[in-house]
Amino acid sequence: MKLHKLTPKDMEILNAIKNVVDGIATMYGSHTEVVLHSLDRENPSVIKIANGHITGRSVGAPITNLALEKLKRGQDISETYLSQSGNGKTLKSITTVIRNEKQMAIGLLCINTDMDAPLMSVLHSMLPQQSPLTEHSGTSEVFAVNIEETLHSTIDKARIQLRSAPLAKLGCLA
Repeated sequence: MKLHKLTPKDMEILNAIKNVVDGIATMYGSHTEVVLHSLDRENPSVIKIANGHITGRSVGAPITNLALEKLKRGQDISETYLSQSGNGKTLKSITTVIRNEKQMAIGLLCINTDMDAPLMSVLHSMLPQQSPLTEHSGTSEVFAVNIEETLHSTIDKARIQLRSAPLAKLGCLA
């Protein structure tokens, strides 16, 4: 496996993935580090990181030897593996190769979860910050399998809201 100079188009692809880093980190909380590496020949390094406190890395940090080894194996998605951070934390990790339209490896998306974190802290960080959903909150999510199911659910929800809302809230005068 040989690194190459990334093109502006390659960098556009990697830049488009930066919000994915933040999304994954938000979903899994402060005990999961998410790292986007550029595989540019001149500077293979971290270009985006969330929760870098887990390994102590920041943007500009070099790519790890293990990440390069995973890349050489030719798998686009590694098996999960255990490693140890420089400060002794046990990490459960996975590495995913990002390819351009020519199927050349241009980046890596790595996820590292701190396995030494207290379980209650991990669970707390994964829970939504607002109060749990109730049937009256109006924010329940429907995981429909087709568009008809989505439409029926939306209509049913609107009916329930109309029937339970006081007339003044609907802009009607009694």
